[in-house]
Amino acid sequence: MIDSERLNIIPLEVRHLKDLRKMRNDFSTWYWLTDPSPINEINQNQWFGNVSQNPKKMYFAIEDNRVDSFIGMIRSDEWDRVNRSVRIGIDIATKFRKKGYGTEAFQAFIDYLFLHQNMNRIWFFVVADNKPARGLYKKIGFKQEGIQRKAIYRDGKYHNYVMMSLLAEEYFNRSKEKTECVCQVDTSKHGHEHSCKLSNHSQVVDTCTSMNGHKPGKNGNCKICGALKIGEKNDN
Repeated sequence: MIDSERLNIIPLEVRHLKDLRKMRNDFSTWYWLTDPSPINEINQNQWFGNVSQNPKKMYFAIEDNRVDSFIGMIRSDEWDRVNRSVRIGIDIATKFRKKGYGTEAFQAFIDYLFLHQNMNRIWFFVVADNKPARGLYKKIGFKQEGIQRKAIYRDGKYHNYVMMSLLAEEYFNRSKEKTECVCQVDTSKHGHEHSCKLSNHSQVVDTCTSMNGHKPGKNGNCKICGALKIGEKNDN
């Protein structure tokens, strides 16, 4: 349904439940959730039946499109079609963490919500001490809105619950910044000096050969930014 470079994100099915249950009952997963209670096959089946019939909830399995293995799950609930708002969350199975799957899946799902579901606001809560998750969310562009003080109880003490969100205007502005590039040309050198304000790189491009190991595009444009034709002066 939703595809990325390595992943397929599809509606959660019965065949995913065993792997999902194993992931959910893992300490490193439930520790950061609102409810730390373990689940069994019976109550999971009841939960799945309720979720499948609830129009305000949509749960997705994350699969590796190369080996068809279960990577994790994406949650979406609190669907508000009038105000175009939805809450989301993601869990990645232990053995697939720190491999970029979380970022890839989260970004693909956010693209789907803004580009195809016409959402205006995506939001969620995250435990303040869950630094890896908060780092991922900030990297994608989410901003902190507020804090529920001492709302989550773990390890004999209470932790703050942080609310974060991303608006459609922020998402589209961020997407625009990724594709725009301003290159400065230093004509005093043999070749061109590229200073990209987006990625903050500066590379000398040889007009006859290649660009630091990168071949020029078919139309002669810089393969790094695409905004400057090799051998020509940028008048912008």
